[in-house]
Amino acid sequence: MLNRLIADCNREIVRYNAGRRSYPHWIDHVLLPLIRDIGCRLGLTYSVSGPFGMRTQCYISLMDENNDTVYIVSVVPCFQKCGALIESIHYDTGEIKEGCVADLNGFNCITAPLPDDCDEIIRLMKERAEVDVI
Repeated sequence: MLNRLIADCNREIVRYNAGRRSYPHWIDHVLLPLIRDIGCRLGLTYSVSGPFGMRTQCYISLMDENNDTVYIVSVVPCFQKCGALIESIHYDTGEIKEGCVADLNGFNCITAPLPDDCDEIIRLMKERAEVDVI
């Protein structure tokens, strides 16, 4: 699903570059539909916060009926070199590169590609929730 959303957004970016539409922000065209689908599957409400900082980091969150956060994952877009097209969406693994010059901007965070499949993203969010509690 994620790869389809990225491809759809990239098609809209090409249309934007041709002057045929307004700018299609990746949050609206990729993250919101993704987290909406996941929220519906789990019966939870959802939100997207961000983008923040130089990495354009966003948080995708799922909340229960009391609006308490149940699952949250930090994600960043990876853009193609020399262009505005999105190559992939990565999530912060929770690991840190020691001694990185850009620690304050989050560039020391180790990332991995967000899975394409919603069930895999749900599994990842549940695993991240267990790690964050410990």
